[in-house]
Amino acid sequence: MPSYQGACTMAASPRFARSSAFVRAATLAYGALVLVASLYPFSGWRVQAGEVLWARMAEWPRYYTWSDVALNVAGYLPLGLLLTLALRARLTAVAAGSVAVLGCVLLSGAIELLQGFLPSRVTSALDLFCNGVGALLGAWLGLAVGEAWLLDGAPTRWRRAHLVPETRADWVVLLLALWLFTQFNPAPLLFANGDLRAWSGGALTVVAWSPPLAMVTDALVTALAVASVAGLCAWVMHGGALALRATGVLALMALALKSLAGVALLDAPNPFGWLAPGMGAGLAAGAVLAWTVTRFTPRRAAAAAVVAAIAGTALLNATPANPYLDEAPQPGRPGHSRSFRATAVAVAALWPFTAVAVVLLARRRGRRPVESAAVSGDIKTP
Repeated sequence: MPSYQGACTMAASPRFARSSAFVRAATLAYGALVLVASLYPFSGWRVQAGEVLWARMAEWPRYYTWSDVALNVAGYLPLGLLLTLALRARLTAVAAGSVAVLGCVLLSGAIELLQGFLPSRVTSALDLFCNGVGALLGAWLGLAVGEAWLLDGAPTRWRRAHLVPETRADWVVLLLALWLFTQFNPAPLLFANGDLRAWSGGALTVVAWSPPLAMVTDALVTALAVASVAGLCAWVMHGGALALRATGVLALMALALKSLAGVALLDAPNPFGWLAPGMGAGLAAGAVLAWTVTRFTPRRAAAAAVVAAIAGTALLNATPANPYLDEAPQPGRPGHSRSFRATAVAVAALWPFTAVAVVLLARRRGRRPVESAAVSGDIKTP
């Protein structure tokens, strides 16, 4: 078993990069998103003859669009980049890039084979090729600029200056990034995460729909969502003022992404269709709640984030969906953008439960350093 001093020497060796808990967690999270986007809705599985499956893999697809080709390349670029950076802690640059590309190609090949058993999916060697190109580009970017910028550049310096030196900070950063991703959910409600009404068949609904109730529900769900984000920020950031500013920036980014989603994915004629009186009142109330929560101690802020997430989810599922919106046709673009929207729907439904689990698990496990003091230079060896 290597000694502690030998391990420190290996970690500091120029052949290897600094180990990053955030990169490892981001790699797992993004890999899970790729699986969901590629295999959703996970239903209608059928037995496919092996010769038919291989024949489809070998032939040129009958229907494809250049946007689908671009999305296949772009979808695996971050995975190749993150996996390369995660492997750089134990492998040399060439080995890490090669293993990352090979791993992405194997993952893509396995997914393409599984898609042959789903009636809503099409198995294609073109997708596999494009995914491999994206992974190769991602690995190259990871070695060219990602290592110096993401592992030792501005993001790392910002993290050390503004976030607590614990693993929970990395998980919260990922949670907030996923919260921004949920804004691509085509649901018209603003920040309405944790919606299980479509999956439960309305079994959780306890009241009848009415316009006044819908307006109050929209306001409360929006306000509680902002409070939950503020609580997460205050839990891992140094100072309430910084957490309040971060919450404001995240809210503005979320509104911009919600508008972008309406234009880019749904072809909506009005990018501000989400703006309603109830949601406007919810944003105002959310600002007040965010100011209050960010003045709490970190432990109380985390508890407030959990309470707000649970309350918002319960309130959303206890009230019925707007029947007028359900009857309206849902616009959208064909191709892989449908998978993108479906992934956003799945992430949005699970986000509050994931946030609660992260807070509860982190508080149970207590403090755990993100990186060894030897790597950060805090321990002096004799």
